Order: sequence, then C-alpha cells, then structure tokens
Amino acid sequence: MLFSRKFDDTRDGHTDLSSILHTLIISASPPSAVYIGMEATGGYQGNWERWAREEQHLLAAYTSVRVYVLNPLAVKRYLDRELHRAVTDSSSALGIAQYLAYGMRAADTPSTAAMEGATQYYRAIRSMIRRAASLMTELESLLQRTHPELIRYCRDGIPPWVLQLIERYPTSTLLGRARPETLVRIPGVTTKTAETIIAAAKTSVASLTDPYTQLCIEAMASDLRQARERIEKHRRQIIAMMQDDPVIGIIASIPGIGNWSAICLRLELGYIERFHSFAALVSYVGLDPVVEQSGDGVKRRGISKRGNARVRAILYLCAMAAERYNPVIAAMAQRLKENGKAPRVRLVAGMRKLLGLVYVCWVSDRRFDLAHWQRDVERAKAMEERAERRRKNGAAVLSPENLAKTLSAPITSREVKKRKATAVPQGVLTDEYVVLVPPSVARNGKSVLKPI
Repeated sequence: MLFSRKFDDTRDGHTDLSSILHTLIISASPPSAVYIGMEATGGYQGNWERWAREEQHLLAAYTSVRVYVLNPLAVKRYLDRELHRAVTDSSSALGIAQYLAYGMRAADTPSTAAMEGATQYYRAIRSMIRRAASLMTELESLLQRTHPELIRYCRDGIPPWVLQLIERYPTSTLLGRARPETLVRIPGVTTKTAETIIAAAKTSVASLTDPYTQLCIEAMASDLRQARERIEKHRRQIIAMMQDDPVIGIIASIPGIGNWSAICLRLELGYIERFHSFAALVSYVGLDPVVEQSGDGVKRRGISKRGNARVRAILYLCAMAAERYNPVIAAMAQRLKENGKAPRVRLVAGMRKLLGLVYVCWVSDRRFDLAHWQRDVERAKAMEERAERRRKNGAAVLSPENLAKTLSAPITSREVKKRKATAVPQGVLTDEYVVLVPPSVARNGKSVLKPI
C-alpha cells in the first residue's frame, strides 16, 4: 500500500484523486493495469463510478483501466477469513484492494455504463407504486369499519369505482341515503349493484360514522386515486420513451411478459454481459435451489431468495400469466402437475423457465420464436415415440448371465444390423447391457460391450 488518504465526494476531491492517479501511471515504467473498485452503497457510489469511467477514457492511451462495483457481502465474506480485524475506512479500502487482487469471483465483471437516468426514473415509479400499495392497505383496513358491505368487492385490491364511491359517500350513513340512479353514473356500477349496495348500507353494522372519519376517508381515497393516475401517467411515459430499445422488444416478445415488465427486467438486470452464465443469472435473481447433503441425508430447502427480490417479484406475476398464454411454460406446468407437484412449485419452476427464455433471447439477440421451441418439443416427442416403438419391437438387451454366451456365439451381418437397429439405451444404471456390434467388427470375430 503506497498511501491512504480521504477524498471528499466534491469537485476538489475528484480532481485531487485524478492528479495522483495520473502521476502514478505516467511515472510508472512500464505502466501497469489499473483496477478501481468500490462497494455498491445504494446509489451513493454513483458519482465516483462516473468519475472512474471518465478516468478510464482519459487513461486509455497509457494503460487499461477496469472499474468494478462490488457486492459488499462478497467483500465482507472474503475479509472475514482474517477472523479478527479492525473496521476503519482505511482498512476497508485496503480490503477492497486485496479483494480485487486475489479474491474476485467469476461473477465480478467490470462495470459498464448503465442507463442511469432511465434507472432512476424507473425506481421513482417503483417507489410511487410501493407508497400507493401501503396507502391501499391502510384504506382497506379502515373500510372494514366504515363500509363493511364493500369488502366483498375489494378482494383483489380496491377497484376504481369503489374509490370514487367512497370519495363521494365516505360513510355508510351517507351511502344509505344515495339513489341508485346517482350511483349508476360511476363507471363500473350497474343498477343491480347500486341497489344491492344501498340496501346493505341502510342496515350496515359500521362502527365509524363520525365527521372525522368522513374527512379521513375522503382524503385517503382522493390521495390513492391521484396516486394511481400519476403512476399510470409515468408508466405510459417511460414505455413511450424506451419503446425503441431493442432489448425491450426482445423481452416483450416472450408471451407472458408485457411492455412494463420488459422495462423492469431490462433496467433491473442492466446488461446481460454482467453474467458469465445462466447459472450466475439464476443466482443473482435468487432462484437457485438450496440443497443440504450430509452422508445419506438430503434436505431440499427450496430457492435461496438471496438475490434481487424485485426481479423475483416481476417474474412471479409474469409466470402466472405465462402459464395461460405461453405454450412453453404451459406445457411444463402441465407436466409438473401430472407428476404431482404443488402449485407453488410449478410457479417457481415457471419463473426459472421464463428467466431462461429471457436469457436465451437476450444473448442470441433475437425475438422469441414459438415455432423454434415447438420444433424442439416435437423433435423430443418424436425421439421418445421412436424409442418406445423400439422397446415394443424388442431391443437387444442382455443380462449378465447370458452375456458371455452371446459374445462367444457367431453372428451374421444381418443379425448385427437387426441388433443395431433395435438396441436402445435404458436410461438408468442397471445390471443390463446393450450390445452394439458394428458389421466391420463382427467380421473380425470381435464384439463391443457398451455399459449403460
């Protein structure tokens, strides 16, 4: 370690570090490669990350510069091998340098310039959605004491017509005085529904009907309605702004994934080059299975759930739609159902399969082609049918007792062709063998034994 110094996240701090870095590189003979590493700290590293990329371009003529945004947990686990260590700013910086030099994983790839502005806009929309969901939950709990007759219509969230209804009639007392022809003016309310609601409100058991509750319901319903309108406006806006992104078009071509979900996956995953394999992507999302084996005991604890929870939430809803509209996912779900798998297991398997489709289409840079997947399914089905016909016709399967007799017996070329045409692999390790004897070998009086 040459030196340890604190640099502020200001223009002067960036300039001081740049001058020191340039001096060290230019004075070195020959100049060595530069690795710049920083821990992901929820966006606070963004200014330094941009500075590092600027330095990467400025120093490209002298040496190669690689920028890494590291997972703090991976660095911590690497440094924990020391058992006892002091945690200070300088020791943490030294630990990051040691991790870059000796402890990097295959999943640690150089940071690339992501769509920072689009990502921040998307995260702002996600934050709006979370706040609206929290407000809806609070309002639903309050409806139980103000409009219990409306709870039956709010099992999957509060529909828009219920919001307009309670905003006009905050308590059941006011709703009981309404007229059906007035309620029908609200979009989504039929005459029969209006009459049923008013009749139930007249005999309601609501415990909160005071003026304070009335003002509370009016404010919450108005805020939730405006929040939904604002969220929908921004969602349409970001979809329109990113509609020319080729990756989003590729992801959205997969049945079960809409435009908004495609944008979410695109911005959450960033660039597919970050993942050196599909297994790395599965681990990043947290869909990798957890298996604990000790001796003869094996415990399967489901998926790890250690990755990006937001991607899992997106895939969860997409997998539910894909089971109905994506033939690939639907066929897999049906097969798992026939094997007795639980609905939740089928859904998680659908999430992983859907992530695989996204990975394949993204890496190959082509849209989802159902005909391509159907050809693979038909080819596999044809192979199974051909193997089944061979089994019915009789395969050249021998037990160990008759093996020596069969190998020592003379065999004709015609018999060799027949055995070669009917011999099929058994698919499991057993005490049986399949004898494949090429004609050229048979003429020399030798045989080939191939264990399955």
